[in-house]
Amino acid sequence: MKHGKMKKPNTRYHRPLYAGEPDKRAFILPVRQLLRGAFVSAAVMTLLLTGYALKLPAITASYSDCESEEHTHTVECYGRELICDNTEDDHVHSDECFAEQAILVCDMEQHTHTEECCAAKTDVSPVGDISDSSETGSGYDLTGYTDLEEFLQGVNGYIESDLYDTNGNLIDNIFEAAGTGYSYEFSVTADYILPGDYYCAMPKNMTPDDDVLTGSIYYLGDVIGTFRMEPGIPYLFFNFDDEINNYQNITGELSFGCSFTARMKPAIAKYGYLISPDNVFDGFFHFSIQAKIPAAGEGVPKREWKLLDRSSTTVITEQVADTKEWYHDFGSEINAPNTQIYLSYGDVSRYELHPLQDVYDDDSVSLAYYTDSDSKMLYLVNRCTCDDSRCVYTQGGECESELLAGYDGWCTCWSLEEDATLDIVYKNAVNGADGTLILQDQEELAKAESSVYYNTITLKGTYTKNGVPHFESKMATMNIDYSAVVDKSEAVQARSSNGLMSTFSVILNPQKADFSKLDVDGDGHYDTEVVIHDKMTNQKYVTGSMTISAEDPNGDIFDLTPNTDFSVDAVQTETGTKLTITLRALGPWKYTMLYKGQAFADADGTLKISNDVSINLFGGNDGGDTDTDDNPEYDYSRTFSYKDRWVFKKYEVRVVKVDAHQPTLRLKDAVYGLYSEDSTEIMRAVTDDDGKARYATDISRGIIFETDKPYYLKEITPPTGYDVNTVRHWFYFSEARDTALEDRLTAAYPGAVITYIAPDGNTGYHAQITAADERVFTLPATGASGTALFFISGALMIVAAGGLIFLRRRQKTV
Repeated sequence: MKHGKMKKPNTRYHRPLYAGEPDKRAFILPVRQLLRGAFVSAAVMTLLLTGYALKLPAITASYSDCESEEHTHTVECYGRELICDNTEDDHVHSDECFAEQAILVCDMEQHTHTEECCAAKTDVSPVGDISDSSETGSGYDLTGYTDLEEFLQGVNGYIESDLYDTNGNLIDNIFEAAGTGYSYEFSVTADYILPGDYYCAMPKNMTPDDDVLTGSIYYLGDVIGTFRMEPGIPYLFFNFDDEINNYQNITGELSFGCSFTARMKPAIAKYGYLISPDNVFDGFFHFSIQAKIPAAGEGVPKREWKLLDRSSTTVITEQVADTKEWYHDFGSEINAPNTQIYLSYGDVSRYELHPLQDVYDDDSVSLAYYTDSDSKMLYLVNRCTCDDSRCVYTQGGECESELLAGYDGWCTCWSLEEDATLDIVYKNAVNGADGTLILQDQEELAKAESSVYYNTITLKGTYTKNGVPHFESKMATMNIDYSAVVDKSEAVQARSSNGLMSTFSVILNPQKADFSKLDVDGDGHYDTEVVIHDKMTNQKYVTGSMTISAEDPNGDIFDLTPNTDFSVDAVQTETGTKLTITLRALGPWKYTMLYKGQAFADADGTLKISNDVSINLFGGNDGGDTDTDDNPEYDYSRTFSYKDRWVFKKYEVRVVKVDAHQPTLRLKDAVYGLYSEDSTEIMRAVTDDDGKARYATDISRGIIFETDKPYYLKEITPPTGYDVNTVRHWFYFSEARDTALEDRLTAAYPGAVITYIAPDGNTGYHAQITAADERVFTLPATGASGTALFFISGALMIVAAGGLIFLRRRQKTV
């Protein structure tokens, strides 16, 4: 046995206990026990929770009948759109080839199972089978009953029925039946009928005149059974007795009076608007279609339902007005992704239909839609359940149409046995020159000067009556004023008495769409500004006259700040003015713009002025240098007569720039700006050798002064050697002094210098304002050697002091 060296106890940490001293280790043991107990408890809890978690899959299995699979969108459900058009073989896509904004590419819908998901799955198939149902709690029960019509097919039997109106006329279309006094004749022919209970479906909404209709069924004078019918139950019930096998070649009939509640007739409605349902201008026409489609019941020829959507507008030129019309194609590459079609009937609401091409191989889908590329019509199609006698296309052959060649088992005959509502929601656009989707359905609309755009939807039903095609048509037309985005008027008209000056009012976005969610350039990001173009003929823009106010959805109105919330760029030409208004304060607001235009003419007589405004919301032309604009626009023109060519009064202000301490010293090359009260710069001028700068009416440049309106002058660049003068020199022209105006300016701009300019006879207004500048103050030059000497001396003294401290500490340690 190998002995090791015993380790000496570490008395530093483990000293012996003295007599009477408590053993602290005695307290350690319970603590350890507590920790051990906590650990065991945690382990037990973990075991229980794990067992419960393992049980969860069995619980979620009870959700297996839920229509929707549980799913939450994750990062993998989003992708980036490829925007690169480089098709060269050696090109490798990088991040720049994809749009920055991620888009949802997952086909699954988000869904979380709830208690409702545990319920039995509801059959939402658009085509039901009445024979498989068991109706209880509503006055009748089909359990134990046999479908009489189905039974007769195996015994060489059949049913015939006819409906007659109050005048004895045969009713072919029971959808037109409503009211009382109808008679219904029902006959049965068969080789034999087995004893038992049977039912037969009656036309929907038909009610017997008697509260309860009962009677006996006779054959050659003998009673072979009974029948029964009650209001609200759409079936005739039969019971044949045990003796029925003794009879052969049975033929019987019954007739009774009946009434029809109002039947749903085909109907269609259409709504159109420029703003999306979430209150955003997105460059599309939005349309909502709702069609009411009657059920396909017993005794009713099966209809083929189809919809035709077409648009039209009038292109107006100086020579001719030409109407353009085109068809909307639900199946086009542009419109199909923007189209949703839903079907509601009975207890089923908004069952989404898909194009037949997408569901052809899916046996679980019973109804779809099909868009014919030639006719541009949208057809409702379903699994073929027609019989030969009621098929739209054939009588005696297979139920199929040439339209659906290649789609075996599908037909256009309407097979839904309940009244239905079809909802179609789509947005319409075409590709712009830069590839973005723009407002127009077709290019014709872009060229139209008409303010009304027409869109018509037609619901057509076709059926065969005695081998002859019959048609019924319902139509709804939607007129959209696509220029309603902007409205313009001449609030104050130009005329001789007011100096040919107009005040224009422009209403923008009266629908209060959210302008902060515009993407005109299609880069995937919301735009930060909206551009409005305004072209005036024979008018000059009165610089600084633009004011813009906004009204929010609550009706509150607030003013926008010039040069911050908006800016105005005016290009004055010989024939008029081109304005570019950039709007930067964007929101769900209605904007009201007010500004003035000065008409001008060289001679007395007739003057034609025009003012055309357009807004760039949907991509396409920028509206700046082109005469045509493919965006909503408003054109205004007016021709009026005037007499005595207006002679403008002369408005002139001169600035005299002097030295603050030598007033007789005139300063040149000082740049002064002239501003309106909203800080819009009207013009600049530079002081000449005499220290003067002149500001006067110049209609060719749009410099047009008004009385009773304040202006101010502010120095932009001072003369060489002088400080800039920050004082604003206010002035206003008026027939009489306006103390209220001066008090307002003084309160808003404390210390403001205000000059009142009175008229000087008949020649106009003249004034001269003196402004002084202080010379630039500079420190005297200091010798380089003197400064350097003080600097070096100070540095040496600091180093010496540090050395002494170090030596003192060293002596103490030694």
